[in-house]
Amino acid sequence: MRKIFYFIIPLCIAVPIMVFGQTTAPTTSSRATAPQSNVEPTTVASLSIENLKYSYDNVTRQVLVFFDLVNDQESIPDVNYSLSIISDNGIRKDFVYNKNIFLAKGASVSQGINEIVPEYIFGNITLLLQAKSSSGVPLGVRIRKGIEIKPTLNTAYLDSSSCYLSVADSTKYNLTQGVDIDPTEQLYINCSVINILKNPYTLVPKIKTYERSISGKLVEESKLSETFIDKATSTVKILIPVPNKPQAYTSILSLNSGGISIGEVSLHYVVRGESGTASLVQMDKLSYLSGDIAKAKILWSPRADSFPGARASSTDASGSFMGKLSILKSGTPCADPVTFSPSKTADQNIELDVPITTDCNGYETKVEVKDSNNNDSIAAVSYKTPAVIFPLMTNWLQYVIALAVLIVVLAILAVVVAIIKRRRKFIDSIFVSVVILFLVSFLSVRDVRAYLFTVLFTSDGGSVYMTFSVILK
Repeated sequence: MRKIFYFIIPLCIAVPIMVFGQTTAPTTSSRATAPQSNVEPTTVASLSIENLKYSYDNVTRQVLVFFDLVNDQESIPDVNYSLSIISDNGIRKDFVYNKNIFLAKGASVSQGINEIVPEYIFGNITLLLQAKSSSGVPLGVRIRKGIEIKPTLNTAYLDSSSCYLSVADSTKYNLTQGVDIDPTEQLYINCSVINILKNPYTLVPKIKTYERSISGKLVEESKLSETFIDKATSTVKILIPVPNKPQAYTSILSLNSGGISIGEVSLHYVVRGESGTASLVQMDKLSYLSGDIAKAKILWSPRADSFPGARASSTDASGSFMGKLSILKSGTPCADPVTFSPSKTADQNIELDVPITTDCNGYETKVEVKDSNNNDSIAAVSYKTPAVIFPLMTNWLQYVIALAVLIVVLAILAVVVAIIKRRRKFIDSIFVSVVILFLVSFLSVRDVRAYLFTVLFTSDGGSVYMTFSVILK
């Protein structure tokens, strides 16, 4: 009887904790609302870059950066980051890390960067660390100054401050502001290259083109025509390959000579035509039960060629785009698709209520937008939400069934513990029961990310404490 009494006491302690964990979680509303477009500014997503540490070795030119990405807002899918090393004369090197990290609300992840600073960067250096979504939405930024990098002997370097874009006319366009072009037009970048040793050499340009920003999808990577340089200062004019699909693009042009990088620049441009981007899609939960109302938020960006100052700005607002949001688990719909009509010319924060028709844990959210005729695809994105170990139970019947199964399992474990104790005499069944019950009760709460617990092993010779950590991601 005493053993049974010892087992029941921790059970009575753990069950209220389980009930508390289930009933204090946010609940969903059964009220369905129409899609909304918020006019006032809204913080859609934000994460912080914390615990930033860095070091630099002037001998090896190695830079080390360590930091944490911390999300205190709603879940953010596909988080990427980049490190820009910028000298005081404006010359820079961008390192892009498209990790596509999923960060749930309250989650954090540690990251590290190990890179070699190219020889064309020297002087007083600024480190620019940025976190963005896969479509280029800024999520967080940190800046650090105070690094002094010594110059090294190099044959040549690209003067990035001299670079500009040009099309058919003689107008010079800033690299970051960009220019809008027709797919049939030719786009050029013009830059000065400084030849320090004044020796003739061959310049090899390479280019990478990303959709919208360097955190976006890589759409093209190619080697361009070589150029022969034999002057102290030479101006090079390089033809940029342009995709046919209407959208905003960012390209990274790097110049090499004899296998040594002499510089790189980032340039921005827009291909004219009907376009748009679901810049960020957020869901309010990590898992859903049948009957729940999922709440989705879509950050919508309109036509890329409608920016102020465009060469042929398009303000055609006739007709409308047709959007569809779907939630699927292993390809099977968790809900009927919900439709919406995003604007052609205005930024929008679109909110949708999606009635869930079947339990959905570990799901994929798809958003597709087509033109007014529902033929050509304007934008398409897909985000995966990882499965939750213990989905939240909002139905009392499900909770009672789960609790009954838990009690049966714990009873079996108690018998096993009693047998082991009688034969080996080194396990205290009271402490083991407490550990099992509290571990299960904490696992049943969705928002717990980590839980430390201690087990006490006793024997005739003394006691030993062991601490374990359970991490939920």
